[in-house]
Amino acid sequence: GSILFTTRNHEVAVELVESERRIIPVEEMSRDEALELLQKGLKGNQIGDVASTDALLGFLCNLPLAIRQASAYMGKKQISTTQYLELCNSSDEDMIELLSRDFEDRHRYKDIQNPVATTWLISFQHISEHDPLAANYLRFMCFLAGKDIPQALLPPSGRLKTIDALGTLKAYAFISQHKESDTYNIHRLVQISMLSWLAQSGEQGEWAAKVLQRLADVFPSPKHENREEWIRYLPHTQRALELRKSIEDGDALIGLIFNVGEGLHQLGKYEDAERMHRQALGLKEEVLGKEHPYTLTSMNNLASVLGRQGKYEEAERIHRQALGLREKVLGKEHPDTLTSMNNLASVLDSQGKYEEAERI
Repeated sequence: GSILFTTRNHEVAVELVESERRIIPVEEMSRDEALELLQKGLKGNQIGDVASTDALLGFLCNLPLAIRQASAYMGKKQISTTQYLELCNSSDEDMIELLSRDFEDRHRYKDIQNPVATTWLISFQHISEHDPLAANYLRFMCFLAGKDIPQALLPPSGRLKTIDALGTLKAYAFISQHKESDTYNIHRLVQISMLSWLAQSGEQGEWAAKVLQRLADVFPSPKHENREEWIRYLPHTQRALELRKSIEDGDALIGLIFNVGEGLHQLGKYEDAERMHRQALGLKEEVLGKEHPYTLTSMNNLASVLGRQGKYEEAERIHRQALGLREKVLGKEHPDTLTSMNNLASVLDSQGKYEEAERI
């Protein structure tokens, strides 16, 4: 006879069999398989909205346990996939509550009612005890965008330790690696759960600061020659900045926010760039003062991105202010002052104020 073992941990599987060839990996469920699993526990009218059902399965990352848990809740409460999706999207707190509720499933042992979040927490606690670096990498990744995380963004450690730590996270299926590449994906639900645990333990602010400091260290000044690098880092930096509520160290963020704004500007994402430049300007005024040359550079960049969006009146006002301060601080013949003169003339020209533009 044969004995079949199932485990979420690849390393455990290796220890149980004599040959790697005897391990049968269970790949991620396809969308059709996920839909079939969801349909088994629901009535037809609960999954009538095809778009909502598909969106829900995408939100649940096609994870079987998450789908069974969602199905059990919808069946018990007699709500549709549309209504359940609304609950998921309402807030991370509601999502965590849904993921943390015990549920019964006739396909599981009667005394096992662990929900998704509890199952992950047990695994995370085990990792924390036996592979602290892997646990720290998971904490770090929960602040980044969920897809295409470059290994180079992670806090540096010895190569062997890094390989072992990432191997642990892959073994527990917390992350997946792109083939023949040093980039990783992490489930959004894992990120939400991880952030919730960090908040409950009072560690979220500390880890947000660590992540932002690391990003500030590696995110380059956006230029054409390093374009590929900063474009890879950009979505992760934007995500981390969105989660920085509890961070008060503005000094460490100035350069990072400035560089992100510059990158967005170069990509033509002017609304996002404007938001970053406004934040950078506010921080520089607070930390460096309103007349510091770096502050004046941020004023100039904000005015430029406003002009790109056709917000000429505000752009003109800020360009005039920057020009006046640069003349005062740097002198009338300084290159930065001349740049401000040129930029002001350009925005005047865009408004049809040709005489003043020519005079400048």
